[in-house]
Amino acid sequence: MPPIEDTKVPSVDRITVKNVKTWLANPLIVQTDYSERRTPGFHLRVNPKGTGTFGISYRFEGKKCRFKIARVGDLDLAKARLEAERIRGMLALGEDPQAQRLWSAPEKVVHLLS
Repeated sequence: MPPIEDTKVPSVDRITVKNVKTWLANPLIVQTDYSERRTPGFHLRVNPKGTGTFGISYRFEGKKCRFKIARVGDLDLAKARLEAERIRGMLALGEDPQAQRLWSAPEKVVHLLS
C-alpha cells in the first residue's frame, strides 16, 4: 500500500496499540509525530519506512527538547507511557532528563566492563 499523504499533525485522546499498528502499517510520506492529549508531550514518531519511536517533547529552561524513549518493539506502549510520566515527574522537580541520561551512560559502561 502506498504511503498516505496528509499535512495535519495527528493528535488523539490516547494512543492505543491498535493505533500504533495502523500507523506503522500505513505510514505517511513524511516523518509524522502522533501525540496524545492525556499525557502531554508523549508521542509516537513514525517514519515513512513504517518504523516508530516513542518519545516525549517538553520545554526545559525555555528550550524545546525531545527525548527518545524507545523504538516500537523494544518497549511496549504501556511501559513507554510510564517512562514518559517518569520524565514528566523529573521535569516537575526541575531535573533535566537528558542530563540524567548522559550521567547514567558511563555507569552502564563501567558495569558492563566489571
